[in-house]
Amino acid sequence: MQIVRRFIFAWVFALITAFCLYVSFLVASLAFHGLNRSRVFPFFVLFGLQSAVTVVFGMAWWTTWMNKPSTRAWGVAASLLVLLLPLSAMNELRFGKLTYIETALGVFSFVAYLWPDKRERARKK
Repeated sequence: MQIVRRFIFAWVFALITAFCLYVSFLVASLAFHGLNRSRVFPFFVLFGLQSAVTVVFGMAWWTTWMNKPSTRAWGVAASLLVLLLPLSAMNELRFGKLTYIETALGVFSFVAYLWPDKRERARKK
């Protein structure tokens, strides 16, 4: 499973991180340039939440790619976000099969990060 994590999910999380960074900068630019000053606070809250999601996916990518000891924790957190984001209130639009693909990706990544490695089993013995 370590190969699947490193060569599939590391890049999936990297692409999600890049997309989240783009959305974060888009929200920040709307907060500073597109609105009057009385409606800025909700955009800062949204920017903070989006930045936190970006950090989780970025850390999942980085720890998986560099094979760090905290890989599993960050991977499980990112997998849970992938599973929970279709259920969020921000996902009001129905995308059809895309939601099923995202859910399947979340379940598969969740299983991949929870699956014990052979090296960990050998260390425990």
